[in-house]
Amino acid sequence: MKKYFLCILLSVFCLLANKVSAAKDDNTKFGKVSVEEVNATICPIDSNAHAYYLFDKGSASFFYVNDRFQINYDRHFRIKILDKAGFENTTICIPYYESGTSEDKVGSIKAYTYNVEGGKVVKSQLEKSDIFDEQTTKYWRQKKFALPNVKEGSVIEVSYSLSSNTLWRFPGWQFQYFIPVLQSNYSAEFPEYFRYNQFHRGSISLQTKSFDETGSFPMSNGQVSNYNVKKYDYDVKNVPAFPVGEQLTTPDNYIAKVDYELASIQVPGSVYKDYTTTWEDVSKLLLDDEDFGGRLKMAGFLKDSAEVILKSTNDENQRMLSAFNLIKSKMKWNGNSSCWCSAALKKTFETGVGNAADINLNLVALLKQLDLNVYPVVLSTRANGMIHPAHASINQLNYVVALCRINDISYLLDATDKYAEIDVLPTRCLNDKGLIVDKDRTVWETLLKGKKSKSTTLYTLNLSAEGKLTGKIDCLDLEFKALEKRNIVNDYESLDKYIEKLQENNEGLTIKEYKFTNIDTTGADLKYQYDVEITDQVEQAGDLLFFNPMMFDGYEKNPFSLEKRAYPVEYAYPIVENVTVFVTIPDGFQVESLPKPVKVTSDGNDFQFTYKSGIQDNKIMIMSILQINKTMFLSDKYPEIKGFFENVVGKHLEKVVLKKTENQ
Repeated sequence: MKKYFLCILLSVFCLLANKVSAAKDDNTKFGKVSVEEVNATICPIDSNAHAYYLFDKGSASFFYVNDRFQINYDRHFRIKILDKAGFENTTICIPYYESGTSEDKVGSIKAYTYNVEGGKVVKSQLEKSDIFDEQTTKYWRQKKFALPNVKEGSVIEVSYSLSSNTLWRFPGWQFQYFIPVLQSNYSAEFPEYFRYNQFHRGSISLQTKSFDETGSFPMSNGQVSNYNVKKYDYDVKNVPAFPVGEQLTTPDNYIAKVDYELASIQVPGSVYKDYTTTWEDVSKLLLDDEDFGGRLKMAGFLKDSAEVILKSTNDENQRMLSAFNLIKSKMKWNGNSSCWCSAALKKTFETGVGNAADINLNLVALLKQLDLNVYPVVLSTRANGMIHPAHASINQLNYVVALCRINDISYLLDATDKYAEIDVLPTRCLNDKGLIVDKDRTVWETLLKGKKSKSTTLYTLNLSAEGKLTGKIDCLDLEFKALEKRNIVNDYESLDKYIEKLQENNEGLTIKEYKFTNIDTTGADLKYQYDVEITDQVEQAGDLLFFNPMMFDGYEKNPFSLEKRAYPVEYAYPIVENVTVFVTIPDGFQVESLPKPVKVTSDGNDFQFTYKSGIQDNKIMIMSILQINKTMFLSDKYPEIKGFFENVVGKHLEKVVLKKTENQ
């Protein structure tokens, strides 16, 4: 009797479980969008979210067709749009690979927008004519489209499939985005013939289950071969939006995801093939590629330019500088990062426009014509993510610069930015190390060559009894700060327009005259001076005057906004900021109070802040020196560096107080 009762209970439980499972599957069935989903007004796990994934489902598996294995990938997701700030999530890009016979095929794209009208869900379909195909790099393209009829409160739904014969690129999966994800599911199946290494990133705990299954494929002799399949299911719920903090190379380095790398293949009837790649292989591949090494072999057109430089100087450093300046002045970067030339070097040299490879391989070729010891250096830009040295892959690389070695000293050059200097690369390049492309050896070159962002600002001001400040501001920028400032000023159509914007952004500042020295001359100190009148910076209360002595150069808020941070702080370069202020005290006033001096230094002097104050010859003197001496701080240092800047902000907000003397 008891056994009979237990059997009934078990049957009921299984029936209920199946119903729950079916209901769950029905909730994610394409097109089954409910009125409740469209009418939702808040994300259940983040009240500040502008949009969120209701679910994101995917699967990847092998299938056998035309006597070969291929990979099939399917994705289906649904996003709730809460307000206009969430509209940015309604433009979809589907990247795919294309190189000769190795290619991906994107198909079965379905995309709808759902809104509620008259109490019912109505849908708007994406038309095929609204799907665009774009080339993004030499080997990558993308399908791109924007969902139609999107409004505040809409739900969008997208599904597509991708088939690929490039077995070395098994699709990875991203669990975390810049908006919350309520449910993320991914299934990956691997036949026993294919061995892949898995790599997990991010701080989100992934729930993974593995299963053993079987598969089969027809052999040439008419028989069927059975094989074992390892299946992995990932199921993650309530994934928070990735919190983007300040001083971060790229979120892609730390966002929760899983990637795969092909290690080996051994299919019955075929020889074992090891797909482990070395960086030597990458260098050889680049040198053998017609759009990299092949272009460097066709540089005879630069002989005339080289002859002019050779006749002008015998000094190798000067030859290097002359070649660098020639390419910078001759060619303009089109904004595209690439390791591969878009055309022959001669063509891009003559047109004067090209991508990073077009420009910097022209530079390498010219330096070779000058008989200098030069190599291309390939790297991953900050936006492209970190390079994993233990996992050699050309796909990690997206940029090239030049390295010139003179008297055993290596110099790095990037001619895409006309204001770049030798060993002062554009910030986008400063991503740890680059690979020197050399057929004989594998060497990594540090991209930050001891340079810093250095700025010195000197205020020399007179304060009137009415609270008006007049005088001069003298500025000196060096290295990365000079590069940054030159590019900022260059973005304006004239210096006058830049000054207008500077005054607009700094309330109370009037610049009567200005002078820039070396604004277009790299390799020299960038200096600029303003004759100024400053109002609205001094407060009056009875017989007291108050003003912030840091003027326009103080920290008004902490540059780090996150309460907690699970990934490192990554500066592009060390920083030195020196601000000195002299203010002449007006007749009839005396100092009531000054901010007190302070010095804050971290263990190891990784960051330092010195603040000095005093009175010299009826002048108030304030000096602030801030130094960030290294570029990487692990997440456990975040509270310390955030607290450090709290001290800086607190001190920079303190005011000088002057008081009328009694005989006035």
